[in-house]
Amino acid sequence: QKNATFMVSGSDGLLKYNGTTITKITLSTAQVQVQGPFIEVWKSRLYSLLPDESNTSVYASALNDETTWPGANKLDVSDPEGGEITGIAAREDLLIVLKKTSLWRLLGDLTQRFQFIRYCEFGCVAPLSVQKSPYGVWFVSRDGVYLTDGQSPIPVEASGPMRALFVSRGDETVYDGAVGLWSQRKQAYYLKLQPTASAGYAIYARQSTEGVQLAWASYPSLPMNCGAVWESEEDEGRVFVGDRTGIVYEIDTGTVDGTATITTTLQTASIPFDPKSQTIGRAQYVKSLYRGADTLSVGLRYDNATSGDVTVTLGTTGAASLDNPRAVVSNQSNHGQYLSLTAQSTGGSDFELYRLETDDALRGPRLWRYSG
Repeated sequence: QKNATFMVSGSDGLLKYNGTTITKITLSTAQVQVQGPFIEVWKSRLYSLLPDESNTSVYASALNDETTWPGANKLDVSDPEGGEITGIAAREDLLIVLKKTSLWRLLGDLTQRFQFIRYCEFGCVAPLSVQKSPYGVWFVSRDGVYLTDGQSPIPVEASGPMRALFVSRGDETVYDGAVGLWSQRKQAYYLKLQPTASAGYAIYARQSTEGVQLAWASYPSLPMNCGAVWESEEDEGRVFVGDRTGIVYEIDTGTVDGTATITTTLQTASIPFDPKSQTIGRAQYVKSLYRGADTLSVGLRYDNATSGDVTVTLGTTGAASLDNPRAVVSNQSNHGQYLSLTAQSTGGSDFELYRLETDDALRGPRLWRYSG
C-alpha cells in the first residue's frame, strides 16, 4: 500500500525509499526507536528490532503506519539458551523469527488473537543466508543447510551430500558469515559458505509427489559476498552477485565464463556393486544416453576416490542428435566395493545427459563373473 521499500540502518534508524530518494522517518520519543538490523513486512505491519534487545524482542509497527511503533507491540523471543536473533521472514500466514539457537513462529494478528511459539530447535547462525522461497525459508545452521516451512519441528536438511563441510570425523566448521540467495526463475538457492574462499554452491529444488527434491551443484569460483535477484513484475529474474572488491557480476547466464568455455562435471553417488555381500567389482563397459555436439568423458572412481581411476571417452564430435554410445573400459586393473561415475562434456555445459550406466564384473571366491 505504501509503494516503497523500508530499511533500517543502525543509528540512522528507519528509512524509506520510494524509487527515487531515501528519506529518514523521524519517530516521536514515545515510539520504539527501531534500528534493525532486520526488517520485514507482514500483514500490513513492519517488524524490526532494537540493538540492545537483539536476543529477546521483536517489535511491530501500527497497522499500515510506519511512523508508529508502540512499545506494547512486542514479541518476546527469550529462550533458555539465549541466542541472538539472526533474521525475520514472512511465509504465507506465518511470521518466522530465526535465532542462533531456535526458530519461532507468529500466527494471527499481534494486537488481537495470536500464537507465538518456539517450534524448532535448529538455529540459524548466518543472517545473510536467510532467504524465502515457495518451498520454505532457507538458512545455514551450525551443522548444515536447512529449509523450514514454519511448522515442522524438524526442518528439511538440504546439505546431506556436503555434510562433511560442516561436520567431519575430526573437525567441525561453523559458517556464520555464509551468504545465500534464492532465484525463483532458476529455482535455485545460491550459497557461499565462506565469502573469502573461491568455491560456491547452488541447491536446485523441485516439487515432486515425494516432496521437495534437492540437487547440489558446485562452482569452483563464485565471487559472492552479497547478491540480489531482479524478480519484480517488470524484471527478468536475473541473478547478480557482488565480490569483496566491489565488482558486480551477472551469473548463470550464457555458455561461457567471460571468454572461457564453462566446464561442467556431473558425479553420481558412490554405490556398492553388490549391497548384500559387499563383493569386489569392476566396470567392463560404460554406456550413456546423451545429446551433445562433442564427446563425453566418463571417469570411474572406485571406493570414494577423489579423482578418476579410469577415464573412458564416449561418442563422437559433432553428434548433435541423441546418442547412445558404449565403450570398453580398457584398464581392468582397478576395482573396489563401490563405484561412482563422473561425466564431462569437453565442448562446454550445453549438453543433455539422460542415462549413465556400466556393465560390471563381480569377483567371487575363485573367479570374476560378468553382471550385465
